[in-house]
Amino acid sequence: MAAAFKWSKMSKRERVMVVAGALILLIVVSDRLVLSPWSHYITQVRREIAETEERVAQAQKLYERKDSIFQEGEAYRAFIALGQTPELEMAALLREIDQLSREADVSLQEVKPLPADKTEDYEEYGVEVYFESEFPQLLEFIEKVESSAFVFVIEKASIVRKDEDSGLLKGFLRIRRLVMTESAW
Repeated sequence: MAAAFKWSKMSKRERVMVVAGALILLIVVSDRLVLSPWSHYITQVRREIAETEERVAQAQKLYERKDSIFQEGEAYRAFIALGQTPELEMAALLREIDQLSREADVSLQEVKPLPADKTEDYEEYGVEVYFESEFPQLLEFIEKVESSAFVFVIEKASIVRKDEDSGLLKGFLRIRRLVMTESAW
């Protein structure tokens, strides 16, 4: 009742100012409580939509290239042997190393199989090869190992002269091979 009494005593200009102030206050409060959070939410949704559209576009490009990717994979399948039993894999590895050493005329003094490392996608087999050879034959052996269809990797090497007067070298190579498991394909 006191507000109604004061309202009636106000001049027309004062009433317009009170109404304008109340409208401005209402607009500011509604902006802070309703419009601003809604605007932030819309901006966030638009950003998420843009990111999702970008991921979908990338996935679409990969899907369109699926056949060519599989064809490229098939070209490398000859180099990626799927595993057999560990014993057969190690036997094949030892047989290949022995064959390569004979072709390069490198004398193998000792060949030590290393324990196989197994993961979900691949198995890694390795050997340490102790040898004696002359330098040109050793280079030929290393080149044959690295260009073998078994895709060997020489992980570590140690080479020294056998004697001060001799042209023979002795040392060892640690050679590893990865074999893919079925789950990797």
